[in-house]
Amino acid sequence: MKLKDEIMNHQPKNRHLLKIFNLLKTPALTIDQFLIRIKTYSSNISTCSYLHSGFLLYKLIIYLNNIEITLNNSYRFIVASIRCSTKVIEDVYQKQPIFSNVVGVTLKDLLKIEMGFLYLTNFNLIISEVLLDHFISNEFIDLCFFMKENFPDFYQEIAK
Repeated sequence: MKLKDEIMNHQPKNRHLLKIFNLLKTPALTIDQFLIRIKTYSSNISTCSYLHSGFLLYKLIIYLNNIEITLNNSYRFIVASIRCSTKVIEDVYQKQPIFSNVVGVTLKDLLKIEMGFLYLTNFNLIISEVLLDHFISNEFIDLCFFMKENFPDFYQEIAK
């Protein structure tokens, strides 16, 4: 019910914050290579944090229709959602300088994208277990089927 209220009462604000997520040049790493890099060098991030992060991005993109993901902003949205999710869920997380090295942003930019993400989510990062379970059981599966039907070669690469 809380998510329904948030969707119904959502007024797109803080659209000016989106510019801090845009990169001038797309990184040489693909997104899956980027995620593997984060998992390799930040191995203390739990699966729960990644799922939570995925839900937050899904909520911003699909439910609230608040952002549009492009190749030039997706990397920073990934960084922000993982970082914020980890801080909310985990008891221990990597220090700012270490994580900024892993993801390839300056400390100043890491702070900006974290704060921008918090404002875009209206500081509403807490997700109930029921809502997260519903997302994993339904929307995530629908998203996988959509990818399999519309991007079969790409999906086969990811599904390995």
